[in-house]
Formats: sequence, C-alpha cells, structure tokens
Amino acid sequence: MCFLPSGRRVGETFAGFDDEMRLVKGVTGATEKEFQSLTAVAEKLGRETSFTAKQVAEACLNALK
Repeated sequence: MCFLPSGRRVGETFAGFDDEMRLVKGVTGATEKEFQSLTAVAEKLGRETSFTAKQVAEACLNALK
C-alpha cells in the first residue's frame, strides 16, 4: 500500500525547496536559464540520492557561503 503525504505537507515541502532555490538564485546571480538548470539538477539529485531536493538546495547554498 502506498501512503501519500497530505496536500498541505506536499505544499510545505515544495515551498521549502522553492525558497531554498530562490536563495541560491539570489546568491549566484544566475540567469533564468541557469536557475532552471540548477533547479533540475537539485530535483534529479533529490530523486536519485538519499537526500531530498530541499537538502540538495540547502547544500548548494551552504557551499556558496
């Protein structure tokens, strides 16, 4: 059986990822095309590793500091 998180939880998760990626965009000064690429990489790593996409975005932000 598959249990899905509530709609609110999904929204909170997406908002957290979106917030982190916007911070990455601001710190890097990335163009929209670069930002889309960074977002795609973070999402891919979130799917293919033990880390969530939000954790990947947080790691990117921390590496830039």
